[in-house]
Amino acid sequence: MKNLQYLLVCILIFTIVACSSKNNDITNPISNANLNDNNGNNAKIITTSYTIHGIDEKYNGSWKFFNADDKGNIPVDITIKDGGVSGLVISNGQSQNAVSFTKEHIYSTPTPEENQYYDRYFGYIISDGTWVGEIHFPTYDDETVGYVYVTNKNTSEIIIGMIDKAPGPKDIFETSFQGEYKSGNRTLKIERVFMTYYEDSQVKVKIPASFFELSRDDKNYLGYTVFYGPLYSGVFINTHNTKISDPVNELIFIYVDYNNKLEIQLKEDGTPISAKYNKKTTTISPDNLTYTRQ
Repeated sequence: MKNLQYLLVCILIFTIVACSSKNNDITNPISNANLNDNNGNNAKIITTSYTIHGIDEKYNGSWKFFNADDKGNIPVDITIKDGGVSGLVISNGQSQNAVSFTKEHIYSTPTPEENQYYDRYFGYIISDGTWVGEIHFPTYDDETVGYVYVTNKNTSEIIIGMIDKAPGPKDIFETSFQGEYKSGNRTLKIERVFMTYYEDSQVKVKIPASFFELSRDDKNYLGYTVFYGPLYSGVFINTHNTKISDPVNELIFIYVDYNNKLEIQLKEDGTPISAKYNKKTTTISPDNLTYTRQ
């Protein structure tokens, strides 16, 4: 009987260990158990190419952080120096405390091409034990906008938004665009400083006006476009109006989500092992729907 009880206990312990070793998502460390063979010997050593610490000094200086939240039209001053970034704020929490990351917790690889993401941004991986994510800088001389996406591993807190080195005056939505538009169960509400998209009265996305720029297409039709930064690169508002003073009665709202988030894998000590962009295109509001003013 004692032998049977001992056997059952061993099976239970083995089951718990086996299940827990599989409970790693893309931002959790790889368990040390995965590094050992059946005899307890070190079977493989996980190495990393993320050996460079800190943000390049060419990005040093004051930047403006436009948070993707209800205060996103009011930029926050952040500073990049000594390889770190300070002054970031949480996008979805009540805390107003600034969040900073030092050089030791910002990683890149020695090969520049391996740090280029979303076609034209130079990216760094952030990992400090609590927060994990990414910060990107423009690589073209005529662009000043970058991107931040960092999540707290212990809570639901997120830091997400765009950073701008030399922001000019940001647009507000012109009076002629402001109002509520519908297409079936879909609603687009354009206010002076926000655009909100609903499905069945549920908010799907709310974007500050500071992310948009007034634009004209090749037919001189007016609209709004997110020109810079990968955060809302698939969002467009198109009309058939050519005069800004004419009220917009119909528009086409396009919202394509390109899943611009890296899948980051970490070692036990928090060092990045890999950061991959798996492009996944999801069309939320297609280009063949007309929204009518209510």
